[in-house]
Amino acid sequence: MWELALLAVLGAVVLPSILGGPAGASGGLLSSRGLAWLKKEEGFRANRYWDFAGYSTGYGHLIEPGEYVPEPISEPQAAALLAADVQGEYAPAVLEKVGDLGLPQHKLDALLLLCYNIGTGGFKGSTVVKRIRNGAPSADVAEAWRRWNKAGGVYHAGLAARREREISVFINGSYPWGC
Repeated sequence: MWELALLAVLGAVVLPSILGGPAGASGGLLSSRGLAWLKKEEGFRANRYWDFAGYSTGYGHLIEPGEYVPEPISEPQAAALLAADVQGEYAPAVLEKVGDLGLPQHKLDALLLLCYNIGTGGFKGSTVVKRIRNGAPSADVAEAWRRWNKAGGVYHAGLAARREREISVFINGSYPWGC
């Protein structure tokens, strides 16, 4: 319990460190608009729920075996877990694969949301990343992006809609829901 209390306090420190413009001076990757969008995409859930890869809580935090997470979790605790997940796992994966390309912020935000949703393994080996690295046209990148519309091998309209929002941000810089 004390670990999450500390994490909630650290959230005030960790959360700002994931925010930034293009990866660089601040070491941040996710813009404040990207963070607001990620929170809306994931939605806040105070109680654990099954999410194909395992049990999750808060803003889509995957609960690791043996990890203690209070139930219900508070929104500040969930925000701190989200910040730790983004900073510790997802932002480094995105930077590893595309950090050298000088992509604009909206593209980094869209890629981070894709990575957060499909996992770092799926992201790093994805055709999306390969096409971006190879300078493929936007339509070809979008076509590869749309393939990530399944959970547990089953097509989900909600995932397909999410992919379209991610593609729109990646290509047009057009954030959904006023983010």
